[in-house]
Amino acid sequence: MYVKRGAQIGEERERMLHELDEAGGVQDVRRLCEVAVMPPVRIARRDPEFALFLKVVGQLVFLPGEELREGAIRYTGAGVGKVAKRIRAQLRIPRALADRRFDLMHRMAALALAQRALSGGSFDGPDAELFFETLLDAMAAVLEGPVSPATERELSRQSR
Repeated sequence: MYVKRGAQIGEERERMLHELDEAGGVQDVRRLCEVAVMPPVRIARRDPEFALFLKVVGQLVFLPGEELREGAIRYTGAGVGKVAKRIRAQLRIPRALADRRFDLMHRMAALALAQRALSGGSFDGPDAELFFETLLDAMAAVLEGPVSPATERELSRQSR
């Protein structure tokens, strides 16, 4: 089941990347977050049984960092690495901080999708659109948010 569903997500993500490239528009962080998180949503809209898979994927948030990355690739399609590379090119923060923020973003997205599926919430309609647009805003904010002086101090301490 995981391999099949992961392949579906990967195919959908590749389709979305192609659509993005064909449109030729600006590839800002929020738009790229959409390519990262919306493929399973688009599939669930066509195939309501796909929500069952999303319930299980939510358990990834409890894995340690390296296992989360491996699980994300295995269960949400390999194309996630391509999207991450494009997002990283847009960020103006140190790599160590970007890695931590990516980890938070992935956990937040997996948990949000699983919560939506577990609660029986629809993946279609006005409430769903507001839910997913808000999720995309939050993902972009996690990645692009300003770096506080306290975080800068900690980064400086750790780089010594």
